Amino acid sequence: MAEIRIGYDSLIVANSVAANSLNLTMSQLWLAVAGLVPVRGRLTPNPYQNWSDIDPSLPHKRITLLGPSVGHGTRDAFVELVMEPSCKVALVGIAASPEERKTVCTRVRTDGHWMDVQNIELTLGKLASNREALGILTYSYLDQFANRIHAAKIDGVEPSVVSISSGTYPLSRPLFIYVKESHLSSVSGLADFATEFLSFCAAGTHGYLADEGLVPLPTPELLRQRAAVAALLRR
Repeated sequence: MAEIRIGYDSLIVANSVAANSLNLTMSQLWLAVAGLVPVRGRLTPNPYQNWSDIDPSLPHKRITLLGPSVGHGTRDAFVELVMEPSCKVALVGIAASPEERKTVCTRVRTDGHWMDVQNIELTLGKLASNREALGILTYSYLDQFANRIHAAKIDGVEPSVVSISSGTYPLSRPLFIYVKESHLSSVSGLADFATEFLSFCAAGTHGYLADEGLVPLPTPELLRQRAAVAALLRR
């Protein structure tokens, strides 16, 4: 099975440009979102009402987060990139079964500080009407609506094409397609499919996949991936 990197995607924590942007750590973000958090060595329903309750250096403003509902790909990415890694660190030394840990690490709070959004497009309007709210979005929204939203730094790193594609921004991840090499010559259209994914029209800086939220590979890396696919097709 050949692994082919086609680009990157990333989450952002956005709010209205009319409000100050934040600089959050991964731990602080998890503590704002999680349904259960460790307090004095025990798991407790999330007690944090304001950002300053988590850390005095953060604003004394109510925690209000708008996030994608269960079943949405962006929610899955948020669990994978934010909740699970931060939770695993926070639960070191906490007595809990593997099943309990899995539940805790995927469970958001239900006390009104996190609100599921069925249609992510609606998040932009909600952020405009509530300056204290933060929304979990993909980077493509920042790229398209920079006049309406800006993004928090995470662990001191601002989301950008450079920080996402270099992996320095914590909420970024590479995207891959997988091709069974033995099928390239026998399955009609498979070779064209793999080649198209790495075409400049698709995966390039101005390709149509960028319009769908893909952060393109840097040109040298795109050329390396194209060469790798070409080598597969020659076998």
